[in-house]
Amino acid sequence: MEFNLNEDIAAEIERLNLSVKSWTAKTLSLVRGDVIHLGVVSSGELLESLQYRIRKKQGLPDKISLQLKRYGIFQIYGVGRGVKAATASLSSRKKRDWYNVVLEKQLPTLEEELMNSVADIAIRNLPVSINNSNN
Repeated sequence: MEFNLNEDIAAEIERLNLSVKSWTAKTLSLVRGDVIHLGVVSSGELLESLQYRIRKKQGLPDKISLQLKRYGIFQIYGVGRGVKAATASLSSRKKRDWYNVVLEKQLPTLEEELMNSVADIAIRNLPVSINNSNN
């Protein structure tokens, strides 16, 4: 069975890129759901600001960035509007961790997909030779 090594690698890299993009879009959708569910203040603006970028190096995903308005981070820590991080525990403001909870649940899925893809690329491109040493 013959195959073109470069085409095989390119197809696997494309599958990996699509998988990472799909994971990122799904995760961002779940994050948006948490923003709504937890009643984050001005959630409409925050929802509109949520975007993602996938940086690539040599065609492979290298970094996933989720972008959002700064006050979304303030909501996570229960700060803002005069409440500082040092006094947040004394304040009546609630912490709304709409971001980290989703990521912690979703990261194992991405991890498994990356491991499988990289393993497939390595296995398909690992030369194997069998030498008969009984001569």
